[in-house]
Amino acid sequence: MQSIKALEYIHEKLYLSDINEYYIQIISYDAVSEYYCNKIYTKLNILKRNLRKLLFNIYIVNFGVKYYQATISKELQDEVKSNIQAKGGKDKKDVARLQQFFYSIDYGKLQKILFKPTWTDIDQKKKDEFLANNDDLSKLSDEYLREKFLQFSPKSDWERFFQEKIKIQNIEQVIKDIANLRNKVAHFKLFDKEDYSKCLKLTKQLNNAVLKATELTEEKDFDEKNEENFRKSLENISKAVQLYRNIVKNIMTPFYEN
Repeated sequence: MQSIKALEYIHEKLYLSDINEYYIQIISYDAVSEYYCNKIYTKLNILKRNLRKLLFNIYIVNFGVKYYQATISKELQDEVKSNIQAKGGKDKKDVARLQQFFYSIDYGKLQKILFKPTWTDIDQKKKDEFLANNDDLSKLSDEYLREKFLQFSPKSDWERFFQEKIKIQNIEQVIKDIANLRNKVAHFKLFDKEDYSKCLKLTKQLNNAVLKATELTEEKDFDEKNEENFRKSLENISKAVQLYRNIVKNIMTPFYEN
């Protein structure tokens, strides 16, 4: 750290000197950037892995095996699939894509997934059900209709799944700034103390929020989904038992009558 501070001091003196009036200064081997890139890399690594875990949790608990097909555009799906390099037949490729989908997105694609408003088949189904259950909309209150109108409009996945779990103002800009800074680190560009301090602050802020959201998802969303699945299972068992009773009744009725 003392060496880096000394290099930063020399760097500043040279760059603010009159040399710039006569020469163009170019840094060849930038040890300062190397130091700060190495120092922030672990933090970026941890954030990306925690963020990926949250994505898998939320999408799979809501959509199961079709988790990336439900709300993500076909165009974006194809972009991500092209990065996976899956081999083998169709079934093997499908499995590989399910396993690696969120491992194959960069921050640019992540921003599209989270913040680009879309209208999905799920949204259309909910809208159709609402209209089917309400033949005369004039009977509904103005407030209720306005609420439904807002619900039945294109939304981003951030609005659908994340905004109630992660309370960060200007979240889209935060992720964009982290992406830009991470790009400098990934490509070993100029990365000074100011970049490091900004990246560290944003990374800590987002990572802490992601960990809380993951905990909330595993405590609340998983339980709600399990309860929903259990209820459906009971309904299916009830239907099966009733069907069995009807079959037995149809078989035994002639014997009783005789």
